[in-house]
Amino acid sequence: MQNNNLLVLLLFVIIGISSCKKDNEETIVVEKKVELITNPDFLTVINIMTPNEDDKENVLTLLKEGIDETMSKQQGYISSNVHSSMDNAYVVNYSQWETGEDLQSAGELVGSGGAPKMAQAFSLSNPDYHPFQVTAQYKSNNNKKVFIDYNNEILTIVNVLKPIDGVSQSELAQLLKTALADELVTQAGFISSTVHESMDNDYVVNYSQWTNQDALNIMVERLQSGNAPKLGLAFSNATPDFHPFTIVIPI
Repeated sequence: MQNNNLLVLLLFVIIGISSCKKDNEETIVVEKKVELITNPDFLTVINIMTPNEDDKENVLTLLKEGIDETMSKQQGYISSNVHSSMDNAYVVNYSQWETGEDLQSAGELVGSGGAPKMAQAFSLSNPDYHPFQVTAQYKSNNNKKVFIDYNNEILTIVNVLKPIDGVSQSELAQLLKTALADELVTQAGFISSTVHESMDNDYVVNYSQWTNQDALNIMVERLQSGNAPKLGLAFSNATPDFHPFTIVIPI
């Protein structure tokens, strides 16, 4: 994925810090849980950062402090959740804002030197950020709402899918939605999947949570053996890039 001149707009998808400003019927914080909002009028930003391995912990600390001290106090801020990859150096910040204008103002604050810890985190991590709309959400039968949960036993998967030539974003998104609805919601260990469609390129992102690695492995075995054909069809029409993450609990 190529970095672009949104610079600071995709500030928040990458690794395990959660901060939430509002406490109302739409954004709820319950025992280290932040509700993942599906309101299409809100803006979701997914920022995938690739620091050097030696800089990863420093980037996580800078993000936490920068979000807590500066970004969480900005107009229109809803929440941020920072994730640390379990299989590489990626850090992902997943954030939600009320409007694009609010996000732009936050980006300008970073660019002008008003959020130095955020700027330093970005300087160490080659951020790649894009604005998204949440277009679908699927939950296991045991869940009425989807929360980003700081239970370290829960496995978070961030899967960035780029459509292959000849396939549109909307076509890929529909294939994925059909597969999730028909093949994942009854899978043991599945918690939720939230589908995002990028507003500035053709990416589709699936943000999913599983109870543990074993549950995910069973799903992968189903896929590889041909027992999840709709999911296989969706992946065959895209170039998927997926990694397991843990959500970093605030210090």
